[in-house]
Amino acid sequence: MYVSRTMTVSPDRVYVRVMQTDRRDTSIAPRDLLIALGVAIVQVVGSIGANHNQSWATPLDAAGVVLLVCGPLALIVRRRFPVTVLLVVLAVTALYVARGYGYGPVFLSLVVAFLGAATAGSRWLTYPVLAIGYVLIVFAVPAVSPAESPSFPALTGIAAWLLVLLAAAEIIRQRRGMLDARRQRAEAAERGALEEQRRRASEERLAIARELHDVLAHSLSLINVQASVALELWDSRPSSRRRRCRRSRSRAATRSATSMRCSRRCGEARAARRSRPPPGSGTWTVWSNAPAPQVSR
Repeated sequence: MYVSRTMTVSPDRVYVRVMQTDRRDTSIAPRDLLIALGVAIVQVVGSIGANHNQSWATPLDAAGVVLLVCGPLALIVRRRFPVTVLLVVLAVTALYVARGYGYGPVFLSLVVAFLGAATAGSRWLTYPVLAIGYVLIVFAVPAVSPAESPSFPALTGIAAWLLVLLAAAEIIRQRRGMLDARRQRAEAAERGALEEQRRRASEERLAIARELHDVLAHSLSLINVQASVALELWDSRPSSRRRRCRRSRSRAATRSATSMRCSRRCGEARAARRSRPPPGSGTWTVWSNAPAPQVSR
């Protein structure tokens, strides 16, 4: 299981979305053990019955049972070593046939190993193994062992089933490729949305900083004008100079606080609209990391 975290930044909040997506891994899953156990049971039980129905076959002994179990045991690690497991299962199956045991479901583990290797590995490494195994088990092994050579209809049927197996492996590969491409497009869309949110957050901070700069500049200009007027009236009207200075200071402070308050409220309104979590699946957690400035009256 692959966990991806997407962070959405706004001027005063940070949203983190946790999404879980499936990714192929090489760890041993419980279903791998179940598959290996099922294949082992089918091979052992089915081979016992198939051996009795073939008069030329060597009676199934302990060595044959061990060979029937070795293939499913190798399937447990097929996700980590797909090609190696395929070669091991092929060797075990060829040895089973070479000892003269009857044909039966012994090829089931070989089918599972081939599908696992063909869908996870390279075609150039796995597809030729199918042809090599066909020639080895159908022609080479019966020529040097007590195993009976298959008839021509049996050879044709086996070749047809191998083509079906090859087509099934290709279909699985194509489906996995489509799923991977879809997941990559989804991740690219998430990254694009994240970059867009960051860009909007930067623009919002820049706009707020610009507004604060304009408010402070206006307040300083107002203070400068009021101070100049006070200096001009300092000598001409001594009786009202203290009252005019207090009035100028009060007006400058009131206008500055009003402008700051309006700028803060506009910024908070824009931030509230942009800080809403976008729709989508996942778990959202909110942290407040930029509290609004307090303006004292």
